[in-house]
Amino acid sequence: MKHPSQPRRFSRPAPHPPATSTVFAPFPPSASRRKSFRPMPSSQHSPALIKRLPLSRQSLVFLLLAASLAFLFVLTAQTGDTLAPDGLTRYTHAAAHFRKQLDPAALPQYYRERSEIIDKEHPLNRPDEREYVIVDDVSDPFFQKCMVDPDHAVMHQSLRRGPDQKEIDGRKSAKQPRDFEDTFATIDRKRYLFHPDRPAVQTVDSLGAGLDKQLEDAVTVATAVVEKDAGGVLKDVEVPISYIRTTRRDGTQIILNIGGSINKTETGQVSRARRVVTVSSGYGRPCEVSFTRPREMVKIHVLLAYSNRPHRLAAFLNMFADYFKAAKTDLVKVVVSTTKEEKSFVAKAAKERSELTAERFAIITSNGDELGNFSRAVAMREAAKTVPEDDVIFMSDADLSIGGNFLQNCRVNIVKGYQVWFPIMFSLYPYGKSLSSKDGLWRRSSYGMACMYKGDFSKVGGFGGNEETDFTGWGSEDVFIYNQFRDNEKYAVLRTLEPGLQHNWHGKDCERNEHYENCMRTVYMTIGSQDAIAKLMSEKNVDVSSLTKDAKPV
Repeated sequence: MKHPSQPRRFSRPAPHPPATSTVFAPFPPSASRRKSFRPMPSSQHSPALIKRLPLSRQSLVFLLLAASLAFLFVLTAQTGDTLAPDGLTRYTHAAAHFRKQLDPAALPQYYRERSEIIDKEHPLNRPDEREYVIVDDVSDPFFQKCMVDPDHAVMHQSLRRGPDQKEIDGRKSAKQPRDFEDTFATIDRKRYLFHPDRPAVQTVDSLGAGLDKQLEDAVTVATAVVEKDAGGVLKDVEVPISYIRTTRRDGTQIILNIGGSINKTETGQVSRARRVVTVSSGYGRPCEVSFTRPREMVKIHVLLAYSNRPHRLAAFLNMFADYFKAAKTDLVKVVVSTTKEEKSFVAKAAKERSELTAERFAIITSNGDELGNFSRAVAMREAAKTVPEDDVIFMSDADLSIGGNFLQNCRVNIVKGYQVWFPIMFSLYPYGKSLSSKDGLWRRSSYGMACMYKGDFSKVGGFGGNEETDFTGWGSEDVFIYNQFRDNEKYAVLRTLEPGLQHNWHGKDCERNEHYENCMRTVYMTIGSQDAIAKLMSEKNVDVSSLTKDAKPV
């Protein structure tokens, strides 16, 4: 007589075994096959236990084993002794503000292995304890479990790194840092993406659903972080600017300047809240989150080293006069450092603009280098001496057009004692009018524009203390101060494209000194796009062969 049909026990048949192995029959259809039933190898189950039990009792044994494991798991969770594979206790926070423990072993095996590999290679040790923010309404599994740095620190630890050996060797000749991989692309309020390697400016929506969804998930995570830190519900969420990059080491990182109205949970009061949140979804591990509480009302001192540029000085002062007329604020002050001979000219130009009051404008005398010649490093040092330690300095240039939310970005992108910002300006060609590859380029080789707290400038030693002998004219001082922060393990350096900074083209006379090669490189780089240069050479009948006759194949 045929044995009644048995329920299916596996979602798929077991693979066909070698002739010498013993396996479970997936579903024995008859009593005769049931009599010849053989157990699994000892590496999977105990043959002595399963061989002597009928089928129904086997099921009962498995249920009892599962119940025992579940009981042990609950007991361990209550006592708080569940440890991650690396021996660190992980804590979780849910949107409803409850706490529970998350066992990282629950992650898929592939992700756990990748995480272990990356953790061993990562130069920075993780803190002994991390907080998690659980967000349910995101699609990317990396964003569902986010480790939040409990310390009020930098945007992300990966921004803290010293120079590698190739960079140190490269400084001996080119004197340029190797930081191109550190550069963040920028997404503005209107969702336009400014990318250093993209020839055209495009909207996030036109680049596909992947990036759009990635940003939405990051905003969801950032909102949860702001709500937890501020203790309320965030409404009217706004993200005026965000930054994004993908590196081989740290995966995708998104920095969000996020704010809005916060409705306090306990008191019901409504106030404004803003945080700068960094969401990093590394390869093979849950996303990491860190955030800062920016000082939005700190005063910015715009430092300008000026020498013999009357036309550009007039345009620069007009720009800030218009700004003060519209903003009506004393939280920005322009400090011009110039020579004794030109001080009266600058004072007269400022007096002609009524908006440049004593609270908003100052003139400092600079004596120049040891030979009495103008030195930007000396001028900047003298201007910085007038700034209080808790205020912000922005090292500027007379050829800049400053717009958008740049000054506010200068405040929120730095953290006192932790982080400085070296924005990348857009350099316009002679005919340039817009932020496109036809009209200009992002000057990633320039480090002259920088935002930092005056106290941090002093802590790293400024320009070294020997400005009169080490720096002449224009050049090298920008790379020097950049390396001062990059080589200091206490500071993080943020490099982002800044649409609000545009450098207007001007002619340049390169003196034959130690900066001549770098100066000429800048001249050729800013003449125009390849198409424009080809057209110009054609119109001027330039003999290309004369430029390449001595060239040798590499």
